[in-house]
Amino acid sequence: MLKIINSVSLDFLANDMLEKVNGCWKKPFEPPVIVFTDSKTEQWFNLYVLKRQNVSMNLPSVRLESFLFHILKTDKNQFLLYPDLLRDLI
Repeated sequence: MLKIINSVSLDFLANDMLEKVNGCWKKPFEPPVIVFTDSKTEQWFNLYVLKRQNVSMNLPSVRLESFLFHILKTDKNQFLLYPDLLRDLI
């Protein structure tokens, strides 16, 4: 399931993301993947979770660019969008 969450307030965004992660994490060895736009946001989120829950969650994460390349790939030789075009859009 793909959910896109955006907000002006990072605190509200992080709390909403935590609720959604906890709600959809059913199997303990299959955690949901979180897509971040950049590494600084990912680091901030990890520190926020540590501060709020006093535990560090080892959630798999991926950058937005590589996530888009992955979902838009139809097979090994064909892309729905060319990487150079997509890189310019990002």
